[in-house]
Amino acid sequence: MAHDVQAILCRPQHPEEVEWDMPALTRRDDGWYHSMGPTGPSLSLSKGPDMIKTGSWSPWGTIDSVTPVGDEGAAFVTTPGHGGMYLPFLLAKQMPAYLVEASFLGTDTWWEEDCDAAWPVLVLGLGSGQDMIRAAEFLKTYKPDVLATWQQDDSLEARSTA
Repeated sequence: MAHDVQAILCRPQHPEEVEWDMPALTRRDDGWYHSMGPTGPSLSLSKGPDMIKTGSWSPWGTIDSVTPVGDEGAAFVTTPGHGGMYLPFLLAKQMPAYLVEASFLGTDTWWEEDCDAAWPVLVLGLGSGQDMIRAAEFLKTYKPDVLATWQQDDSLEARSTA
């Protein structure tokens, strides 16, 4: 399968706050960083919705529309035929590895609209309370085993911080 080979470029607002443990990340001479994932661009270090815009690359094709979700740079994107949720680096790194592995695309940055975009809404608390309820109901129907694992992990984490 051929992929559009473009890099998502970004300039971190506070690079001293970013953990630079990703060997695929390169700093260009102009101060911008980029990364290529196994299926194309997969990483942004920007905190803000300005990095994903109409005409940018997505796993589903060229982006037609961008709807910010929350105030930390997450966005729902659409293309002529599909779409999903985009998470910037700092949010993406908060997603549990087993959820990334169980997702259709297998990336912490892009979450496919038909089956996985509900995860960032639920896990990161993106959107309204009603959005989180709908996300949980959707995942209960379509990914009940993974949801049960997440609920158990979330409950354990809550008890350990109480």
